[in-house]
Amino acid sequence: MMTMTGLGRLKQELWKLLFSLCLMLQAICPGNVFSLTKGDVVINEFMADNAATVTDQNGEYEDWIELYNNTDKEISLTGCYLTDNSTNLTQWTFPAVSVPAGGCLIVWADNDEDQDGVHANFKLSASGESILLVSSDQTTVIDEVTFGEQKSDVSMARYPNGTGDFIEMTPTFSAANVVSANVPGDVDGSFFTDMKDVILAIQAAIGITPSSTVTVHIAADINNDKMIGLPEALYVLRQLALAATDENNGGNNSGTTRIILKGDSITVEGAGASAEGSKVTITSAGTYSISGTLTDGQILVNTTDKETVTLILNGVNIGNSVTSPLYIADAEETVIVLADNTENSVTDAASYIFENTEEDEPNAAVFSKSELAIEGNGSLTVSANYNDGIASKDGLTISGGNISVNAADDGIRGKDYLVVKDGNITVKAGGDGLKSDNEEDTAKGYISVEKGAVNVTSGGDAFDAQTNVTITDGEMTLTSGGGSNGTVAEDASAKGIKAAVSIAIERGTFTVSSADDALHSNGSLTINGGAFNI
Repeated sequence: MMTMTGLGRLKQELWKLLFSLCLMLQAICPGNVFSLTKGDVVINEFMADNAATVTDQNGEYEDWIELYNNTDKEISLTGCYLTDNSTNLTQWTFPAVSVPAGGCLIVWADNDEDQDGVHANFKLSASGESILLVSSDQTTVIDEVTFGEQKSDVSMARYPNGTGDFIEMTPTFSAANVVSANVPGDVDGSFFTDMKDVILAIQAAIGITPSSTVTVHIAADINNDKMIGLPEALYVLRQLALAATDENNGGNNSGTTRIILKGDSITVEGAGASAEGSKVTITSAGTYSISGTLTDGQILVNTTDKETVTLILNGVNIGNSVTSPLYIADAEETVIVLADNTENSVTDAASYIFENTEEDEPNAAVFSKSELAIEGNGSLTVSANYNDGIASKDGLTISGGNISVNAADDGIRGKDYLVVKDGNITVKAGGDGLKSDNEEDTAKGYISVEKGAVNVTSGGDAFDAQTNVTITDGEMTLTSGGGSNGTVAEDASAKGIKAAVSIAIERGTFTVSSADDALHSNGSLTINGGAFNI
């Protein structure tokens, strides 16, 4: 018969054996190996010479690496490795972090692990080296890129996003990789086509490398072969010939029309628009590249065409002392593109003079009677001293850009809907911050935020939807009615997020300081995820 002492020793030996087996299994089958395979997570973009592009959480310009999840499921990188040394695959170990489905993770390569955020213990070399993403088994290289000498504030990124080869790009930090050129044949990314594009395309065709100050944009590719060469040169030559012929005939086949603002006058190069004094009127659908300063004038869109009007703001400063500086009176749809690395501003006065005294519009610094979209990677600052900042009487979609609005009344308003797909948006509003207020159609009057950062300080509601508010992801910082220490009159509303029908939140980060309710729905309120500080 075994004694109690013998039984205890046996248990000890069994526990030791079980523990040893667990360690062996962990070494053989680390957790991430089963879920992480090549192509799932890739090195998507990086910058090895960040002089003035973007700062980390501590306000420092550091090198960075963007990882992208190509799958529809969140993937943990905990225990995996990142290195710039192929002989040391375990140089830096990922902490407990994941890459969201179809999303990005930024790793700062600054050799400063003690700072907030995800910081690796190495820096990138602007003279060239390699970056390797290694699974937690310490031997499987999930993705790898080798690069040469880098240019300051120019990133290397996969194009198409997540799957393509690496090309030079205007940085798309923590966003889908897109190129700057928005016009077919626009080889140098200037947003219009001219003989410079022809020369660059011919140089590319015969293997001549352009100067270091020129970046050839693959989006100028017109035959989808992912190359720039003779087809692009011939395409631009044909467009220039059509423009010259059509200008003589009074038509508009010229591709991009250039509008140059010159203080108190305007020059138009191309068809589809005409200038009179400090006012330019666009009467045809097409693409218009606008640059310069207009001290007291207006950009007016007034076309009955069934195609889109594209306004490329390529470094503009527009002011007006009596009405809306940017007024879209009639168009099928208008797209405002904020050109990369440009700063654009629109400013109105504290009072308006209306052509029709019975109609109080336009009543916003940027005002559209029809569907409006804003995209691009540049910046737009709107100073609305009379009423609203950016307003559409139809729908309004924001897909990117750094947008800052300071408005006497509502900040950004889309009557039928307001959709934020991405971007960095800052609003200071005397009235509501983001608003959609169609009262006639129950399928409209909604606000949707898919991604991006939204920072609102409002006298009224930060978000105000006539029907639904849907937030898929993003970072919301909302202060309404003076914050949690403020007071609200009985007939006023200063809520953080308000919806008359429903609020649905999937995930995101929410910091809400409100004098009224933080989250308020007259119908349903559904929260499936997210981090909240209320």
